[in-house]
Amino acid sequence: MHDKFLSRTSMTRNFLLLLVFIFNFVLLEHKKAKAGCAEFESKAWTINQFTGSRSKVSSGFMYECGNLFMFNSGVKSKEFEVKYWRCISKDGCSGNFKPGHSAIKLNGGIWLPVKGVKQNRNGLREQTFCVQQEGSLIEYCWEQGKSSF
Repeated sequence: MHDKFLSRTSMTRNFLLLLVFIFNFVLLEHKKAKAGCAEFESKAWTINQFTGSRSKVSSGFMYECGNLFMFNSGVKSKEFEVKYWRCISKDGCSGNFKPGHSAIKLNGGIWLPVKGVKQNRNGLREQTFCVQQEGSLIEYCWEQGKSSF
């Protein structure tokens, strides 16, 4: 009789553990991930890819946000504003964005495909980020400065 009781207790415990596992999996699977964001002071400039000339550096601020589904970054200075978006998986995509798709928006315009992205990172505190739209000779760059917090 004692063995039957232990067997039932063990089965009940295993069944409860299985239910907890399934319940957690369902909750985690359907829960939307929020993006973690950071904001920094920055220096911004443009590079003309045809002539190689670089514009005057201006001060502004930059941000970065990301999670498992998407990454976005941007800069706003006196001269221009650039927003960059990279869709990593279907959960981070909307509209015409497809997984692996990148686009940039200049000065509040429309989202256009990206021709190239360059990112140089030296640890968590130093990075330079440059993006260029398809069909454009201008590359927009920004460099991370001090944290805004």
